Amino acid sequence: MLTEKSKVKNYLGISDESHDSLFDDLCAGISQFIVTYCDRDILTIPAPTEPDAEQVFYEEYFDSNADEELMLRNYPVKTLLKVEYNSRTQADPLWVELEPSRYVVYRQGGIVYLYGKFPTGLRQSIRVTYNGGYDEAPADIAMVATELVAKVFEKRKAQGKSVELLSGARIDWINELTKEQKLILDNYAHFPL
Repeated sequence: MLTEKSKVKNYLGISDESHDSLFDDLCAGISQFIVTYCDRDILTIPAPTEPDAEQVFYEEYFDSNADEELMLRNYPVKTLLKVEYNSRTQADPLWVELEPSRYVVYRQGGIVYLYGKFPTGLRQSIRVTYNGGYDEAPADIAMVATELVAKVFEKRKAQGKSVELLSGARIDWINELTKEQKLILDNYAHFPL
């Protein structure tokens, strides 16, 4: 998860445990909201805990076109297992692994630059297998997640209200994300090149 109940409780100044179960649910829900909003996983796939279990990797497919760069969805890249291209048809694929000298990976940005020519106009003909993401949520995303959990927690008292006056301050519950929160999330969002 991108935040946890202890951070939210600290943010709200709550020390008792009466809402712990609710905080756990809200942290999970807001984390999923952020992942959906950003259209990518923020956190890396963890290593398996079972001794015989295999590591799970992302597989992403790209169209073969004039672009020589691929933007991977779940950066930063931890492990790039392989880059392949389909040398046949989609109905009868034959995946050929590229030599590492035919591409370079910019791990932090999740960009793979390809060297050489590939047939253009083919759909889903390049496949990249990798593991990526952050080991823990970056501080700015964790803060947005914490703020949103706190906002939803406080909002539960105002269900059905669009505007509320609270201690002389006007609170507009319609606009969930602040401009600053949106800017932070947009910095991590996956937008195809």
